[in-house]
Amino acid sequence: RNQEHFPVLVRGAGRPSLSEGEENMLGIGVLHHPQGAAATGDGAKLSTLTLLPPEPHILLPLLVRAAEAEHRAVKKAVEKEAAAATAAKSGGATAGLIQKQTGTKISIAAISRNINLDDNWRTEFRAYLFRVPPYYQAALRRCLRPVLPASVHSLLSSDGIEAIAAQCFSRLCLQKIRSGEQIAKEGNDRLERQEYELRRLGVQQPPEQLL
Repeated sequence: RNQEHFPVLVRGAGRPSLSEGEENMLGIGVLHHPQGAAATGDGAKLSTLTLLPPEPHILLPLLVRAAEAEHRAVKKAVEKEAAAATAAKSGGATAGLIQKQTGTKISIAAISRNINLDDNWRTEFRAYLFRVPPYYQAALRRCLRPVLPASVHSLLSSDGIEAIAAQCFSRLCLQKIRSGEQIAKEGNDRLERQEYELRRLGVQQPPEQLL
């Protein structure tokens, strides 16, 4: 009764389910409806709709965990560089030479490539991508690439056009499409055979008139 924030779900917008009877709900954002907004007419209490990436309740915790892992890695590298700089100041020329040889200067790109996100995170992220409808995939992967560490960019590799198209249809619909393609191919082959026979017999009549 005292709730002000509500998830916004679109029925039928999710990936088609393999089980029957499900409504394929897809979360797309949050609706904020302050208490008493409609009754008071106060402009400061207008309802607001915030659109988010698909299934934000799954994606956002994954992004937070990835950001925390990246923060820990950068913090560790900063501390290592600070310790090396302190050693160089206190140790003279020898320590400075060691620092130069070890190359302790921070490289964010190198850190990003070496961030370790465990198998549990990767499994949950793959499961999330599977839930996202095909028409979201390309834009979502493009937006996530600069956000996630480079060590997991392989999970964002794009599927082929045929694979994405196949995901847009149910299995029954896909079978009907393949069946129609096969029938069309057989019809074209039959016309080519008829045309060949007509040419061989020297008849100039178009093959369409013989069907």
